Amino acid sequence: MQKGATLNDILDHRFVVEPGVAALAADRATPQQLEDLQTLVQQMSKVVRQFDEHRQLDTEFHLLIAKATQCDRLVSVVAGIHADLSDLLAIIPHSPAACLDSVTQHQQILQAIHRGEGDRARYLMADHITRTSSLLKGLLG
Repeated sequence: MQKGATLNDILDHRFVVEPGVAALAADRATPQQLEDLQTLVQQMSKVVRQFDEHRQLDTEFHLLIAKATQCDRLVSVVAGIHADLSDLLAIIPHSPAACLDSVTQHQQILQAIHRGEGDRARYLMADHITRTSSLLKGLLG
């Protein structure tokens, strides 16, 4: 985690960056990237009881969305955000139900990106981040 960064700092940064990344990915994702994103979502649905593996696939999903923007700077920013989040998510309790909910949200985001619906991808990513933020704030204060 970045020195001096608070939970709110990380979550605010994520909320500002990742919805825009999803919107841009809707315009720029290649067919191969869309296929790779779908594969990740399918893999996530199979490991909802293995939180470490699920978390790794979740991170890969968000990084691949950033890569789909075709902008290396955005990939770097999203990677930093998820590195910070990884430290926090490693210490919270998890449930298969929460993981399944996350998979559903990821599938919806992917569908919007696949259809080139940038505004919808932005909205769905913002909603996903808000849900994750609420969970983290509830568990970590």
